[in-house]
Amino acid sequence: HTWVRTRILRDSGAAAPEHLRWFWTQHLNRDASLYWEAGFAISRFDSADWIGEIDVTTSVVVNTADQLLDPAVQYELVGRVANLPEVVEVLDARHEGPLTHPGEYASAIGRLAEAVQ
Repeated sequence: HTWVRTRILRDSGAAAPEHLRWFWTQHLNRDASLYWEAGFAISRFDSADWIGEIDVTTSVVVNTADQLLDPAVQYELVGRVANLPEVVEVLDARHEGPLTHPGEYASAIGRLAEAVQ
């Protein structure tokens, strides 16, 4: 899994070439079985039944090209959130969006922080 993850980050531009060796060595030290168990647990997670009960100001970031979490599913969940002043769409961002589009994420987080003060 280390090789696959490193290659995905390299090919998507999410990790700069000068950081790939560090990324590789850090992931070699992880428990591979724990990684897969966590992934399977995440894949079974479903907030659809209770997400509408969130009663605090919320902001959502949708990566429009997410290859792991279908954007259509994300938009369906967004429609269930009551106190939602903003949905930030990061155009052409894949699942690695926080790494490939950090400015857009930082801006969205800043706006949310201002909204809840």
